[in-house]
Amino acid sequence: MHKFSTALLLAALVCGTAHALIVTPEITLVDKDADIQAAIDATPDYGILKLGEGVFTAPDTGGFSITKPITIEGVGRPDYSEGIGPPKAAWTHGTVFRFHNPSTTDSSQAKNSTLFQIVGPVKGVTLRDFGIENHLGKPTAMGCGDGIRIDATAGYVGQVRIENVSILFPGRDCIRAAGVSLGDS
Repeated sequence: MHKFSTALLLAALVCGTAHALIVTPEITLVDKDADIQAAIDATPDYGILKLGEGVFTAPDTGGFSITKPITIEGVGRPDYSEGIGPPKAAWTHGTVFRFHNPSTTDSSQAKNSTLFQIVGPVKGVTLRDFGIENHLGKPTAMGCGDGIRIDATAGYVGQVRIENVSILFPGRDCIRAAGVSLGDS
């Protein structure tokens, strides 16, 4: 994991004209061998977690929890060429997240499988430019697993942006919302 902050650009225009301050967020770069939850936790509020090309697999204990305003950004959705479907999907480039049933013998453990869970209170989460795949393993329980879950039962969740994200084989829902009212901003 590599962190860097881009410089502050302060342009002061002389002779009574306006002053401009442009602040860019801290960017954390991670590769496919990184601990993604630790990287999410280490990314500062309004920072960007930038992921490289490759397959990122969720730990057997579950997916990733987002509890602060950050952007998680890949290098693009995967370009699927052949062999789509569990247990492996072929891809030619892009960023892919995979999650699965932690048990190979008990399909009931897959029921709460979620790759990204956005947990309130939080405002300003962006997920951008990657693919999500659900590989539930054996046995595959029908109706199990969410790609993204927005959970506002413990507090307000607002301004969630999902841009250029593909979700394959979600099992249950591509995006699930709990405690969310339509029209909330």
